[in-house]
Amino acid sequence: MFTKSRLRSTQRTSAPFWLLSVRQKNSLVMFIFLIGTARVAQAQDGPVISCISEVLPEQTQTITISGSGFGAQSPYTGDSPYIRVSDVTKGWNAGSTLDDPPDFVTLVVQSWTDSQIVIGGFAGDYGQNDWTLSTGDDVSFQVWNAQTDDGPAIEDVTVGSSEGNVCTPACSIGSETMAEQPPNRRRKILGVGEAVALKLNGGDSSTTWQLQGPGILSPQGQKAIYMADDGLTGVATITATADTCAKPVTTKLKVIAPSKVTMTNPQNGYSHTQGRPDIGFQAQPFIGPDTVSFYNIFIQEVNVAFTGTGVYAPENGELHCGSEGCPSTSASKIVVSGLGTELPVMDCVYSGDPGTPPPFSPGSIGGSIPWQWFLEDTSPITFRNVVQVDTLESDAKTLKASKAGVIVTESVGSPDGTVTCQTAADGGFK
Repeated sequence: MFTKSRLRSTQRTSAPFWLLSVRQKNSLVMFIFLIGTARVAQAQDGPVISCISEVLPEQTQTITISGSGFGAQSPYTGDSPYIRVSDVTKGWNAGSTLDDPPDFVTLVVQSWTDSQIVIGGFAGDYGQNDWTLSTGDDVSFQVWNAQTDDGPAIEDVTVGSSEGNVCTPACSIGSETMAEQPPNRRRKILGVGEAVALKLNGGDSSTTWQLQGPGILSPQGQKAIYMADDGLTGVATITATADTCAKPVTTKLKVIAPSKVTMTNPQNGYSHTQGRPDIGFQAQPFIGPDTVSFYNIFIQEVNVAFTGTGVYAPENGELHCGSEGCPSTSASKIVVSGLGTELPVMDCVYSGDPGTPPPFSPGSIGGSIPWQWFLEDTSPITFRNVVQVDTLESDAKTLKASKAGVIVTESVGSPDGTVTCQTAADGGFK
């Protein structure tokens, strides 16, 4: 705090707003410093305050002083010879050791760099003796360089007002995917069909939103919902503007389509009748990549005709999914690392039994199956050809079934399998 008359012996210009009296050689020399009206000149290379964030009538708040030439020092709570905050209206100081005695109201300095000082509020005797901030109070900030002692830089603000040299905050767009998997919900790469919740941090009810690129944007004031559900891929550029932000803020979201099919054999089983040349398994399909979610898409196989040779020649030309065609399925919300979005169905991979009597001639049956994705209101798009092949090897004994990374090997004499697929045309999702 301050007294009405005090002596300061410091090389810095203290710039108080009260009357300072000093007697020298029997003569009274009067120094009057009035903050905000008669400012102390600062060195050209000294500290400069460019702006100060809005000051509120509260003890605990964040006050950011932006500028240059502040020097640097560690966070602290207390007084310092490098800063003073003065409530000119009520006549009290905070945070300075230049006053005699040092100020009873202290500062919570959270960070101090050469270009920015962040104050977390007031401590010490704040609240006593009417040492508080009130709306409309004129407050002066004085800063000296913490290394060179240059200064002070001085800037005045009014409590509770955004007028004057008040910093307009730098705003940012926060985003969070609706899908909880993959776990990185702040990611900027989305699968087609995904939805993202957006928020303009630092914005208010004046916020407006614009979208360039794929998808649909639904503004909701300071918030918005982005939906990548128009079937298009590419980069969506989203811009938000608000009266409370220094400038428009932009974020970019990249929308990608499925590009990979991977399968597992979760039952570790097979489909086979002992003594016959049939072979198969039930696979669990996943749609990749695993860095996004495809929970809103549908997946289907194209019902292609298979090619059969050797023992499987009787099945040559049969359709993969039979005359009824291949069913589609929606994806799940489960994303497995290294695999992708899980489909909530099993895929029946099976050669069928051609009915050929022994001895069996080596051969194979299979084909390249186009996989397609689509959304509720879009047309199917082929994104991958998946090869399915069931084989009786050249030894006429070894049976092998393979699809999308899974290979099952048995022999004609292997016991009956525990997985049931009825015919070669029993493929597709089950």
